[in-house]
Amino acid sequence: MPHTTVIPAPVFYYKVCSNTTDYKVGSQFQSNLNRILYRALYVDGGYSIFSYKAEGEAPDKVYGLFLCRGDLTSANCQNCIEVASDEIVQKCPFKKEAIIWYDHCLIRYSDRSFFSTAETSPYLCFYNTANVTEPGKFAEILEKMFANLTSFATSIHSKRMYATNEANVGNLTKLYGMVQCTRDLSTVLCRNCLDAIIEYLVRVCSAGKQGGRLIAPSCIVRYELYPFLEDPPVSETDDVGGSSGNKRKMIAIGVSVSTSVVVALVGSKIYYLRRRKRTVEEEDENSERIQLIDLARRRLVDNYSTENLQGENSTKWQDFPSNHNDYLYLQINLLNCQQVWNLWCKGEGILEFMDPLLVESCVATEVLKCIHIGLLCVQEDPANRPTMSFVVIMLGSDSATPPQPAQPAFYVERLEFKSCLSSPHDNVVSVNDVTSLDVSL
Repeated sequence: MPHTTVIPAPVFYYKVCSNTTDYKVGSQFQSNLNRILYRALYVDGGYSIFSYKAEGEAPDKVYGLFLCRGDLTSANCQNCIEVASDEIVQKCPFKKEAIIWYDHCLIRYSDRSFFSTAETSPYLCFYNTANVTEPGKFAEILEKMFANLTSFATSIHSKRMYATNEANVGNLTKLYGMVQCTRDLSTVLCRNCLDAIIEYLVRVCSAGKQGGRLIAPSCIVRYELYPFLEDPPVSETDDVGGSSGNKRKMIAIGVSVSTSVVVALVGSKIYYLRRRKRTVEEEDENSERIQLIDLARRRLVDNYSTENLQGENSTKWQDFPSNHNDYLYLQINLLNCQQVWNLWCKGEGILEFMDPLLVESCVATEVLKCIHIGLLCVQEDPANRPTMSFVVIMLGSDSATPPQPAQPAFYVERLEFKSCLSSPHDNVVSVNDVTSLDVSL
């Protein structure tokens, strides 16, 4: 007897139907809606997990969108969308705006354009009735995990605007988390949406609970103390590998702290090397330098593999080996912490610390990004220092925005803990321009 795969029936959660004007049977709006639900979304969406379309002309124009959970197979996603497409018109008859949620997908449509708009209402919030034993500590772990997931989901490397991970809570318990946005959002809007619902979920809805989820029209978050995904959680670094072709970024940073801050401007050096147009074979005089980069890459991969990053929310910078044999310093510039911090806040002269040979051939934004991350790595509070996975994401992304650093721990004339809130580099380091959007995966 041939083997057949049984696709589970999607579980209905909730629906919200608009109380505004209804459409009439046989109207142009109904015709456009049917084309959206049964052709434009379901058929034209192919085997993607997300699609959005508009059909018709005003005043009968219909905007529609579907989203499946990022871990679903294409078959399970399409099955959920097929059921939801039928049910949304049954549960919200003749309504010009509606949204329906299932365990694996959502569908929404409207007579108004909601594309590229982060909407957190209406929302659904579920929580596990069991309490955790240490609510304060659990909330800290949860917020840190969600912060890392949000950073990855909004990075340029996360094509699905989706991220999952797991963290240790105690010796035997694991915490599983997931975040996801609809892909019509920019990375900034996705982050804003996730930040809003995560704060409400952790602080209000499921505060002190062993599990919870919040489902909004534009983004979704969930955490549990048991695996709830079809596939194992994806490490935050799984999608961080460089893009195809020659576009690879290998940046090694060495950070050493004594009475002064050691900020390694390795990024500018690597950026300079990898942008050279000639091949390695044509540059015999630089062959040793290229080999050094390859050795650094292998060392980093060996020491900080995906397996080592999973579990306890990734390795902290301060946990790196202190033995110099465990580092490969491509270039180290010792920077006076006081000067760097003052210049960073003033937004002037920071590039003077670069190797003069690299000034004309580097990209200033890449150098500033490395300095930015270097300052984050020497924050006074270890909890504010970035994880290895976060650093990899920041170095490889042109759109993700690192948080602003506060005054470093080893600032020579430190009188009070303060941050440089209005750094002139904000608009230089962060590039949040929205590029062309491929709406189907």
